[in-house]
Amino acid sequence: MGGGGGAVTIADDTPVPSALTTASGDVEQIIRLTGTANGTSTHINLGTTTLAANTVKQFRKAVIYDSTDKLVLESTGDYDSLTNEFVTGNGMTNVLLPAGDYSVELYYTAN
Repeated sequence: MGGGGGAVTIADDTPVPSALTTASGDVEQIIRLTGTANGTSTHINLGTTTLAANTVKQFRKAVIYDSTDKLVLESTGDYDSLTNEFVTGNGMTNVLLPAGDYSVELYYTAN
C-alpha cells in the first residue's frame, strides 16, 4: 500500500477517500458511523443502514471513540462484510467494551 498526504476530514455517514491507494489501485475510504457494543462479546455492530452489507472489499482498521470523542481503541481484528460487525482487538488480543454506542471511523476499500 502506498500513498501519502495530509489529514482527511471525516464527516458522519459519508465515505471520503483517504490518501492511501492499494497495490491493486483501490482507494481507501473512511466513514464515521455509530457502532454498538453489547458488552458480552468482543464485536461492534455498525448496522447496514448507512453502509450496506458487502460494501467493504478490504477492511484495514477501525478507530473507536467513546461518547466524549475520546479515543478508546484502534482495532485491526476480523471484519464481517455481510453483517458489518468487527472484532474489537488486534490479532490474538481482543477487548471487551462496555455496552453502548461508540463513534467508529472505518478504514476500508469498497466493492
